[in-house]
Amino acid sequence: MLWLRVRLRVHRLAARRVGARRRPHRPGRLPGLRRRMRREPLRGVLLLGRRRRGRSGVTTVAAAVDAVRRGLVVFKLPAGGRVPERGWHKRCLATPEAVERDWTGGANIGVACRAAGVVGLDLDVKDGSDGAATLHALCAWLGHDWPDTLTVRTPSGGQHLYFRAPTGRVIASTSGGRSGLGPGIDVRGPGLRCGGYLIGPGSVVNHTPYVITRDIPLQPLPGWLTDQLDPNGEKSREQQRL
Repeated sequence: MLWLRVRLRVHRLAARRVGARRRPHRPGRLPGLRRRMRREPLRGVLLLGRRRRGRSGVTTVAAAVDAVRRGLVVFKLPAGGRVPERGWHKRCLATPEAVERDWTGGANIGVACRAAGVVGLDLDVKDGSDGAATLHALCAWLGHDWPDTLTVRTPSGGQHLYFRAPTGRVIASTSGGRSGLGPGIDVRGPGLRCGGYLIGPGSVVNHTPYVITRDIPLQPLPGWLTDQLDPNGEKSREQQRL
């Protein structure tokens, strides 16, 4: 390379001026200058890796701000984790300014269902169950279209469907067959106390991100799904008043 030849030429001229004796170049061995220059690119790669790790936090903050601008309320999860610290529902952030001020760069994003007024359907793909297939079958059986709303793909290949919670109805957090929707479908709702939560888009678990696949505003939870999840609507309203 031309720049390397120029550097070597300058090095030799400087050595001659001060009367230094150049070592004879032995075959198979690089001169000291070349060895140093061979090490420098490796050092640059290591520094670049550190910068990349630092930038990953900025991406998480941006995703948290984006979630809040969509009308969600977020809180911090451990980096790479899914389980929040105790009292997470007391540390929710609802504005972009609050997120930018308080967020820790590498934190995963939790979405608080009660604080945001959100119902989430978690369509799992595990243990032989396929939540999306279950919901498709339920739609066909009841004669309804697939409920279209903001959708996120999970690292396992499942989906999170985000809906606006219905007014005056209690949608609790349930799992599998207990949800009333069938196997493979978990529900995260506002409930009566702190409510459930979802892992928000932009989070990373097992080196795989949660990615938005249907980028539209949150839609209201369809009435037929509300009736499936809260069949005793009048009773639920009485409980909510207590």
